[in-house]
Amino acid sequence: MVGPGVFPPPQFRQLEASCEAVDDLGRATESAIRVYPDASIRLSFPGIGPQTGTRILAEIGDDRTGFATAGGLKADAGAVPHHPGFFAALQRGR
Repeated sequence: MVGPGVFPPPQFRQLEASCEAVDDLGRATESAIRVYPDASIRLSFPGIGPQTGTRILAEIGDDRTGFATAGGLKADAGAVPHHPGFFAALQRGR
């Protein structure tokens, strides 16, 4: 039990320090995405907050010319359904 005058075990202090570090990183991430020029675009998507917007930025980068179309970006993200064998069946005439 931890109370006044009782020192917590070292593991508790280590866990507390780790939790504080995670909180600090979260605050820094949220501050960083807001100064990014396209932040308002990324954060305007439904369900996308500062944490997810930052992950998307880290994943695809800040160079939008890497994707010729929105469909290309969706395909890279895995958001476009893929049906194994679909194109092979088309080539065989099935």
